[in-house]
Amino acid sequence: MSKRIVVYGLGKLYQKYKQHIEACDKVVAHCDRNAELVKEYSDGITAAELGRNIDNYDEVMVTATMIKVLPYLKKELNIPEHKIKYFETEIMSYGGAQPKLRFFASSGEDAVLCNIFTERGMLLKDVKYLEIGTNDPIAGNNSFFLYRAGARGVLVDPMPIVSEAVALYRPEDKMMQLAVTGKAEKDRATFYISSTLSSSSLHEDFQKEFIGQNRTVTDSFTVPLIGVNELLEQIGFIPDFMQVDAEGEDETIVRAIDFAKYRPKVLMVEIDHCSEEKMVKFMMQKRYVWYTTVGGVNAIFVDEG
Repeated sequence: MSKRIVVYGLGKLYQKYKQHIEACDKVVAHCDRNAELVKEYSDGITAAELGRNIDNYDEVMVTATMIKVLPYLKKELNIPEHKIKYFETEIMSYGGAQPKLRFFASSGEDAVLCNIFTERGMLLKDVKYLEIGTNDPIAGNNSFFLYRAGARGVLVDPMPIVSEAVALYRPEDKMMQLAVTGKAEKDRATFYISSTLSSSSLHEDFQKEFIGQNRTVTDSFTVPLIGVNELLEQIGFIPDFMQVDAEGEDETIVRAIDFAKYRPKVLMVEIDHCSEEKMVKFMMQKRYVWYTTVGGVNAIFVDEG
């Protein structure tokens, strides 16, 4: 019997790959939490119908932000984990014209990393990474391309839903559910969840940085807190690629790194909420070359050595 697939999520990601998705003859239904979108499809079903009739389907192919919809699918619709697939990870498994080489970062940061490590004569599968601030471990993620190439590393994020998604879609990475700072003065801290998830932060007022974007704090919880050098000591290796994307804590973390002891080959720092000029100057003092800044957000530095 042929596999029966429901496409869940009819928004931007679905529209981007609609032609490729619809070439798959295993798709038998379309679903979205927004009932108005469902009405546009002759085989459209509501989210409630999907939950009631999940035994009739083999897979739910998610074409939406996974860390946002995963709790809803699992806890409210009671869909078994093994049936929840993510289109971003399964894109090559479905019929139709195959997409071009797949990068996943928001602005091509992973393509830049690919180029850097190739220039240095490193095989991508041999790269070891540390990602401080993972958020979505696939869509918009800077290390997922490396993971698919065979590389492995450590992902750090305070949010439980990130840990759930990593366990499902990046099981060979090590996940640490922690918040990171420069030097931890206490063992735990309050972490504030943003309405967008992506700008969740140790700082309650951080959402005010996004003027006009209607971001608010929706929840908070206490989380283990660790200093960056303690973290580097714990992971047991010096990363080839280290990302610092800690929503308001980035500069504090970078300035606290003991570069004499821990010296990543490539360091990527989110600089849209701090001074790029000051960060470049600081990293030059630490004998790093400023390689580029991608999308005005992520500055990439390469060890001079």
